[in-house]
Amino acid sequence: DGIVVCKEYIPAHMDDENPKVIQEASYIPVHPVVVPHRHQPVRVESRFIIYAGNKFGVKKFDVDSLVYEKTKIGQRWSVHY
Repeated sequence: DGIVVCKEYIPAHMDDENPKVIQEASYIPVHPVVVPHRHQPVRVESRFIIYAGNKFGVKKFDVDSLVYEKTKIGQRWSVHY
């Protein structure tokens, strides 16, 4: 259990492009994406990620789009969503 501290959406893109990461949080550093050289680009699917934190730390959860849309920053979060 914890509180939602960040929501992150990575839209679908080709692996030779930099994804446009959309975050809802006060401050979360984004690390650069290192893309290996490939001759034929491959499509990378969309990802919906929720970060929930408590006194022990912050954990990352991959969720589907419905859970992502229903969840708000500051909301209580349980692993059994």
